[in-house]
Amino acid sequence: VRESLIQSGLDLAIRMGQMPDSALSQRQLTQEPRYLVAGRNYVLGRAPLSHPAGLDDWDFIHFSPRLSPLSLRGADSTSSTLSGRIKISVDNSQAMHRMVLANVGFAALPLAMVNSDLQSGAVVHLLPDWSLQSLPITAVWPSNATRNGLATRLIDFLVEKLKSDTKNG
Repeated sequence: VRESLIQSGLDLAIRMGQMPDSALSQRQLTQEPRYLVAGRNYVLGRAPLSHPAGLDDWDFIHFSPRLSPLSLRGADSTSSTLSGRIKISVDNSQAMHRMVLANVGFAALPLAMVNSDLQSGAVVHLLPDWSLQSLPITAVWPSNATRNGLATRLIDFLVEKLKSDTKNG
């Protein structure tokens, strides 16, 4: 649940995902790739996947604030809509991550959240030849904030830092 910045007395918040229209000022900082992942044991004994249609009988851990279906793009630029059966809907990506690790089903999660799990083999990247739309990471702040205030200076710093980190790999 997204708190009101103004009611909370915050000068700045960093949010992941599509931002609704609001009276708050906002600036996109970067994009975070998402992967379809499942726990290693959940994948065991299942047929190898080559197309999203293969997920139709897999258990999907759904992120409930997301209203639209997930679209994937193949290496050959074909697109497909994910239609796995929803096993459970949650409103917290950390809960989704824990469920994936507990082999409850598969989910679309940010790479930063699952990178170490992928490296350790605890989770499997499903359909690596297919990509999901990246998640925007956005700074939001009250629209009446001072233009050269500390919050906007921090945002400028973060934008430049994230640009240089992306260039340096």
